Amino acid sequence: MSPLLRAELLRITHRRGSFYGAVGATAALTVIAVLVVLLNDPKGGQQSLSDITDIGQYVAVFGAIAVGALAGSYDTANGTMRYLVLTGVPRWRLALVRVPALMIALLAAVAVPVVLGLLVGLMVGSDGGPAVTGSDALEDVWKVVSAVWIWGIVSLSVGTLMRSNGPAIAVAMVLFIAGRLITVLIGTEVSKDLAQVLLPRPADNVVNLSHTSFFDDSVHVSLAGSFVLLAVWLAALLALAVGRVRRDEY
Repeated sequence: MSPLLRAELLRITHRRGSFYGAVGATAALTVIAVLVVLLNDPKGGQQSLSDITDIGQYVAVFGAIAVGALAGSYDTANGTMRYLVLTGVPRWRLALVRVPALMIALLAAVAVPVVLGLLVGLMVGSDGGPAVTGSDALEDVWKVVSAVWIWGIVSLSVGTLMRSNGPAIAVAMVLFIAGRLITVLIGTEVSKDLAQVLLPRPADNVVNLSHTSFFDDSVHVSLAGSFVLLAVWLAALLALAVGRVRRDEY
């Protein structure tokens, strides 16, 4: 791990209000989900794992959005970017190093739902339904990890662009929570094919490893195409963020 990446990772994890709040909230609600699953009749290890990781995913995404927004806006909002530049590191590197640092930090937020989900799933076994299989377990783990990474990066980019974590959180929350509704409205009122390439659609496909469409008569983007579209969206947002950071006002 490079010194620059290590330093940025420490900066993110030492913001206790956002980082530990995200990890703590995810852990607490995951424990509640585990209790609910165990107190009710389990429907097999696989279903128990999915129930726990689904709840953990949504809570972890909310935390990732808050952590990402602060990671993107902190230096500019507090006027410390100009001092970081004095170290001789280019502005674009200072901006881009936040991405891998954020992705590493967010693994801590998803550790609890993933570990508890796997433990409960293995403990329940085939009691009441299918047992946990390796492929299904990997899919559930991917859903949680990919979701927090995607929306954390979106929030980080918006936070860097807007220089404020509040608006960044609001924008990312709207895209995450109302993304499907926005996509359906655009597909209904504007173009069904256009709706399939908007950020919420490929993000949803990548997280769920599917290539479904909200509209039967529209273009269906393949899973590989969804990965490409998502990469383009995230790269575009990061490029805008880097361009913003390179301005002299920073």
